[in-house]
Amino acid sequence: MTSLHFITKAQFEAVYDHFKQVEEDDDASREELQIEYRLLLGYFQSVYEDSERKSNKVMHLTSELKSYKEKSEATAKRKERDVEDLKQKLSEMKESVERHRKEEMVLVRLIDELRENIKNLKDANNAKKSKSDIYINRRPTAPPRKNTSFREIAVGSSKILQSSRSIKCQKDMKKEEGAKSPMPQEVEFMRRKYDDEIERLQNQVKVVSAEAKLFHSEAVSSKKRIESKDKHFSEYKQRLAEEREIEKQEKESLRVKNSSLQMMIDNLVNDLKMVREEKRLLQGDIKNSMEERHALLLQNQEKNKYIENLKNNINSLRKSKQSADRQMGVFEENLTM
Repeated sequence: MTSLHFITKAQFEAVYDHFKQVEEDDDASREELQIEYRLLLGYFQSVYEDSERKSNKVMHLTSELKSYKEKSEATAKRKERDVEDLKQKLSEMKESVERHRKEEMVLVRLIDELRENIKNLKDANNAKKSKSDIYINRRPTAPPRKNTSFREIAVGSSKILQSSRSIKCQKDMKKEEGAKSPMPQEVEFMRRKYDDEIERLQNQVKVVSAEAKLFHSEAVSSKKRIESKDKHFSEYKQRLAEEREIEKQEKESLRVKNSSLQMMIDNLVNDLKMVREEKRLLQGDIKNSMEERHALLLQNQEKNKYIENLKNNINSLRKSKQSADRQMGVFEENLTM
């Protein structure tokens, strides 16, 4: 600290002791006293400038510390806003993921129901086809015609019996033909009915299959969207963790800088207190020196006044001597006469 002064403290003490000796010396000239005073004032001016420089440095560091604190607070507030925004986005993403999961569960349940319906329709279709095939295959056939053996009735048969038998046989044949004639139409109607029903069921199965494919594609798309949301959610979590780590490092760095600046400010404040104390002591010494100088000046003035009085007395004595000499000469002249 003393290297910044105009002279060192030891030099000042030596000069001050010398100055005291010079003041105590009655033969010291005014020029020597002025030189000593200039040295003392130079040291005081150097100390004052050094204290001013340190005060300005303390103010500058205090301003920088305030700026760092404001910057740290602004950064902390910005980080808090970013964290709140990210938390809001994460909450929205969680709600979206939960909603998509519920939709996926509904779609999966619908797909299972559609698959069950398709299976039931296929079973019903197969059952109806088997029933129609059984009904068609179970179609009644004409009873076998009775083969009349004319050889057996040739002997001992009359023409009336043969006629009655032939009439009865004709009636039976007509009755059988009457029963057989509507059967193919009914079977064809039933076949067409079952074919239409089978076609309707097949079309319904196709529609249900298309809907199932559509629901399946929507479920796959929802699953992809959920996976994408999960990926974005993981990226947001990773980014949030990275930003929190960066914020932690920045806070630690600012804390270290603040501690260093605070330590520097404390040291400068202590130096400033020491300088102010030295300044106060120097002001007291200078005040005492000025009082002693004033006393010396008064003593010099009194000495000068005493010297002037002595000179005046000497002059008056010289004048008195000259007057006495003249009177003595006149007296001697009077004696000789």
